Amino acid sequence: MRMTRRIVAAWLLCGCLAFLDAPDAGHAAWRRVLEEEPARSEPPSTSAAPAAQSQSADPIEDVIVAAGLRRDFASFGTQLSQRLDRLPNEGHPERMAMLREAAQYAFSPDRLVAVEERELRQRLQPADAAQVAAWYRSPQSASFKHVADSESPDPAALRVFASQLQTQPPTTIRTGLMERLDETMGVTDGIMESMRMMTKGLLANAPPSESGQADALIGEMSSHRDDLRNTVRIRLLFACRQFSNDQLETYLQFWSSPSAQHYLKAQREAFGVAIREGMRRFVDRVGQSQRMVPTQ
Repeated sequence: MRMTRRIVAAWLLCGCLAFLDAPDAGHAAWRRVLEEEPARSEPPSTSAAPAAQSQSADPIEDVIVAAGLRRDFASFGTQLSQRLDRLPNEGHPERMAMLREAAQYAFSPDRLVAVEERELRQRLQPADAAQVAAWYRSPQSASFKHVADSESPDPAALRVFASQLQTQPPTTIRTGLMERLDETMGVTDGIMESMRMMTKGLLANAPPSESGQADALIGEMSSHRDDLRNTVRIRLLFACRQFSNDQLETYLQFWSSPSAQHYLKAQREAFGVAIREGMRRFVDRVGQSQRMVPTQ
């Protein structure tokens, strides 16, 4: 099957928008910030990490459950399908139906979570997994209330908020907090890495004549990194607008710890592998479907 540049670009656009609408950016930890309701005004904790109290004899399974990774994959798949539904079918509804079916097969939450679990077991130490799982169940984390079914920010409200920043810019302290959140949680870098994985997976079996297509697309995406980072940080300001600086400092205190950073790195890498393999399944599925279509 020959994947045209147009199809590839459309899929990458769908993927990028799905990441922004379901902004785990490769890990559930960041999604918690964007989905949580404002916490009560409480002083920041002096404890950087809670004592590890696993709810399971298997720390990796425990952190998958505590972090809500299964829900995050379901959200990503849903957003990707919705974006695909909005692409013009150009008079070929059967083609779009085929792509939707392939996407549902390739990015089913069960398949993605299976890869995620496999990769986390290879990359993450049980002690670090236990620390992160304990954090999600700790009083410190409970101050950031988890909202399982939070909707994405209203686009109109986000645009109004962004325009207001022109005349009412945030303080230097607040801007610094957003930069630290982005860097500590690896939001921008996580999106870029996941998009690279999507590209590699989508073009894994490209013919020799298109061998340079992946590098060209990755280079093009990289050239827009600053724009993506600015977009991410505006969304951070919007999502965190009702959190106090002290509350965000509490959040950063834990996620800057060695165990949390080990988890974020392992989870980001595992997510990238899951997306890359999902893209390969998608390409194979589309190829199989096309071979089953009788020639005219």
